[in-house]
Amino acid sequence: MHTDSIQPNRETSPASSAGSGPVPVGQHIETLNCLQQALVEQRGINVLTGAPGTGKTTLIQALAMRLTTCVRIGRITSRRAAYRELLASVATAFGLDCSAHSSVILYKQINGFLDGCHLENQRALLIVDDAHRLSRDNLEQLRLLSEINASRRPLFQLLLVGDEGLEETLHSSELAPLSQRIESHLRLPPFSAEETYLYVQHRIRHTGDAARRFNAPACRLIYQGSHGIARKINRICDTLLRQIDLHPAESITTDLVTAACRDQTTDASIRQRANDGLMGPSQQTAPKEITDETRPVPQSLSRPIAPEEMALAVRLAGDVRKRRQRKHRVRRLVAAVISPASGWRHTDH
Repeated sequence: MHTDSIQPNRETSPASSAGSGPVPVGQHIETLNCLQQALVEQRGINVLTGAPGTGKTTLIQALAMRLTTCVRIGRITSRRAAYRELLASVATAFGLDCSAHSSVILYKQINGFLDGCHLENQRALLIVDDAHRLSRDNLEQLRLLSEINASRRPLFQLLLVGDEGLEETLHSSELAPLSQRIESHLRLPPFSAEETYLYVQHRIRHTGDAARRFNAPACRLIYQGSHGIARKINRICDTLLRQIDLHPAESITTDLVTAACRDQTTDASIRQRANDGLMGPSQQTAPKEITDETRPVPQSLSRPIAPEEMALAVRLAGDVRKRRQRKHRVRRLVAAVISPASGWRHTDH
């Protein structure tokens, strides 16, 4: 079975900068504070889930900026992978050599790295983004990797970040050992109407005169069109800013926001169709094989068959069998007559 390799993020600094700096608002700040507290308390396995586009990546960036130099951060973006590929991605995320072809050697390198962190009074945090794309085997392998902490204080902390599908996967019976070891599970909700206003004001604060047009009524319309999803808010605001650049005197109206929502919905559907067309054979759903158990039963067979109907069916089947036998005999006779190797010769009397 084909598997996509995990792509690691090679930035291994304790707190990588993020340009202007992501600034969560409202409940996102509370979620960020709880997540930071869980890591400070050295909880081993942590989970962050939320709907697509709610700002999980932004929250991770803000978390990295808050953590001290006592934490070594490695980040990978998940795909289904073999065990060796998974270990290689973890090693690369922490700046280790991943050229070894043996998973045993890679595991020893990671263990040695954690020993070095222990000597330097540091901890390692592995952030697994898009963890809902990992297979159950990959998640179990990460749990086993976290067992390095068994004989000492936690040195290796794991943060699984994913959509709601990750919750369903973690609740499966196969992953009971992993779910029982999760020490904190936080859910990132969409923005409320008030939080949408604060978020928009933060995003457009450098747009000059256009920023004044994104007042409370306009942000309320943006909230209704985006349902509080940060990614949708960004796209709607980008569309509105372009419209304002083209028509400086135009106000943000319901029709304008509705058109912007329609544009971003159309763009999303186009991207989805493009992704469906680019999916490899391993990612496409294979058609289900039709067996005797799954084959639909004809409606005519869903009722009892009368005796006279059964007798007629048997008689017809016998007629068909006799016709087939006669046809085979005729074919054998014709083949014998025209075959040069046979002793048959056609003569006229």
